[in-house]
Formats: sequence, C-alpha cells, structure tokens
Amino acid sequence: MSNAAIPVTGTTILSAGVASTGDWIAPEVIADHVRLAIDAMQSGGIVIVPNDMGYALCALQPDAMQRAFLAKKRSFDKPCGLWGSWEVSRELHILPDEKREMIRAIDAEEELPFAVVAPMRTDHPLIRNTPPETLARCSKNGTMEMIINGGAMHEEIVRQSLERMLPMFGSSANLSQKGTKYRVADIDAEVLAAADLCIDHGTCKYASERGLSSTIIDMRDFTVVRVGHFFERISDAFKHRFGVTLVVRS
Repeated sequence: MSNAAIPVTGTTILSAGVASTGDWIAPEVIADHVRLAIDAMQSGGIVIVPNDMGYALCALQPDAMQRAFLAKKRSFDKPCGLWGSWEVSRELHILPDEKREMIRAIDAEEELPFAVVAPMRTDHPLIRNTPPETLARCSKNGTMEMIINGGAMHEEIVRQSLERMLPMFGSSANLSQKGTKYRVADIDAEVLAAADLCIDHGTCKYASERGLSSTIIDMRDFTVVRVGHFFERISDAFKHRFGVTLVVRS
C-alpha cells in the first residue's frame, strides 16, 4: 500500500492504494491518515476525507470553515454535519431514551449509514472545544446534525476525535447542489484546490449514479431533511421496528 504524499494543485494527496473505501486498509494506515487530517484541521487547514457515502470537505477553525463554504459556493444558512456515532449522539443530543434507542438500532443492528438532527448539549466537550464562529456554521437553532456509520475511516475519525476532543465537521466535497463525489478524480477543481490535505481511499463503497449523500432525519418530528443512501431501508426499519412513519419535507 502506498502512503506517499503527492502534491497536486497545492493540495497534498495521501493515497491508501486501494480501489474502494470498502477494501481492507491496514488499521495503522487509516489511523495515520486520520491523525494527519485532524492535525491539519486543528492548525487551520481544510481537509478532504472519505467515508463510505462520499468524500467530505472538512474544517474546524473559523477562517478555514469560511474558505470551505466559499469554495463550495455553499449557503452560510446550511450547517455542516458532525462526524459521530450512536454513542456520541447519546451523549451530545438531547433526546428521550426511546429516540436514542432508535438511533442505536438503525446504526448497530440495521447497520445502515444515516445522519440525524436533534437539539444539542452545549456543555459537551466537543461543543465546548468548537470555536464559536465555527459552531455558528455547524449548528442551527440549537440543533446539531450528526453523520453516523460511514465505514472504517469514519469510525477512526470518531475514535480520534473523541480521544482528542476535537470535532470533525464537514459537508460533501462538491460544488453546492452538484451531487456527491465518490472519487478524488471527480472532485471539482476549485473544491480540491481549497484543501490542504486530501485522503484518497478509492471509490466510495456506496457510490451511486444518483449522486446521493446521507439520508438526514430530524429526530424531533421524524421528518426527512434529505433523501439519500438507503432511504427506503431506513424508512422501513423505522416503520417495522418502531411504528414510526418518516415524512419527507416538502
């Protein structure tokens, strides 16, 4: 496996030398790539990282977050999501136990990737360690979106994020409304050029001709903010396991 750094248009690209994010990558390679990505964000950089659902453009410091939004031509009214897990959601989101159990079951038992929106605890260490200007870009009306179950790279990002108590916020690495990118080669030139570091783990496992990203569910009222990967299976799981009908926002 190659772990060589290849500078392209000012962006350092680290390749794991695999065809897909679903392929086996040595844990130490994933851990090293994640460490470098978090280091770059902590020092004010922008990074592009993969999960099984798509490549994401991520930042932490306010100036970097603003540059990321501008590179994507993304509206500042649209918040970025936090990379997390059902365990992180349980700690950070303010929800009744029955809704926490739903999130756990969809993740751990149904093994489906998705994202949830819910009110957040502002005293959680991940939130306390987020610069206020960044938090304003990554939350809305006291809620936080969290991306869950995105594969091996995602799990390692969450592990190191919690270990260092540094959040990973991001949105898809594409020009706004242009569809999720599943290969580094397909990322828009201006988006790639905005990143200081790009981690290349091949084609995303759930690459779709429809350009889908994660399905986002607002856990306050079970409305679907965005229809994405595995929406039908997620909807069926909520209906059959919990008697909940998800309603797509108009």
